[in-house]
Amino acid sequence: MSWLRYSPALRSGKIRTLVINFAHAAANLCPYRRGGLLRLGAVAGADLKVRRSGRFENRMLPSGHFLQKIPPKASPGAPATRGLPARSRPARFGGEMRIAVIADTHGKLPGSVLPALRCADEIWHLGDFCDAATLEAVRRIGPPVEAVLGNNDFGLGLRLTRSLERGGRTFFLIHIPPARPPEAEFLLHGHTHVPRDEMVRGVRFLNPGTIGKPNKGAPTGYAWLTVAEDGTVTWEQVRI
Repeated sequence: MSWLRYSPALRSGKIRTLVINFAHAAANLCPYRRGGLLRLGAVAGADLKVRRSGRFENRMLPSGHFLQKIPPKASPGAPATRGLPARSRPARFGGEMRIAVIADTHGKLPGSVLPALRCADEIWHLGDFCDAATLEAVRRIGPPVEAVLGNNDFGLGLRLTRSLERGGRTFFLIHIPPARPPEAEFLLHGHTHVPRDEMVRGVRFLNPGTIGKPNKGAPTGYAWLTVAEDGTVTWEQVRI
C-alpha cells in the first residue's frame, strides 16, 4: 500500500491494522472525497490541524501520528455525485462556502441525503423539526447548524429568526415568510413546503421546499446555497 506512509512505530501488527482500517473508513465518509489519498505522518510535539468544513480541527492518532485527507484530482467527464453540484473538488478545499439548506423535516430525515449533507460547510434548517430527536439528528450530521423555530416546534430552544453574514452578503432566516421583507439581501424561509426563488421589493426570497413532507404536488428536496469568494451567490434545488 504505497499510498499509506507509516513510521517504524506503526509496523507492529495491531497498530498498523487499526490505522489501515481507519484510513479505509475515512475514505468513505464523504462522496466528494472518495478516491482521495490518505497521508500518514509524524508530528513532533504538536497536533496537526486538519481542514474540515471550512474550519480546522485536530486529528491525532496513537503514537503521535496524524491522518490527513488529500483531495482527489478531477476526472474529466466524470459524473457528479447525486445531490451535489458538479465541480472538481469540495468547497472546503477552496475559497467558496457551500451551505445545505433544508426545511420542514416534520420528524423525517431521509438517510439518502446524509452523505451529501456531510459535505456541506454548514447546514441551515428553516424550521419545523417537530421534535427534539430530529433536531439532534440534524446536528449529528457533522457540519455546523444554523436553525430557526417553526410553527410546529416547541421546547427546542431555537430563535424565531437569524440574521447571518457570509462572504459579505446578508441572509435572514425565518420559518414563515413575512409580508414585509427585512433589511437583508436574501430571505430564506420554509413553511409552504414548496420551493421558491423570487425577488420581493429588492430582497431575494428562497425556499428549499420540504425534505420530509411533500405538499401541493411539490416533491421532497433541499437546496445548495453557494457563496463564492467574490460574493456571488448561487442557489440550486435538489430533488430527492
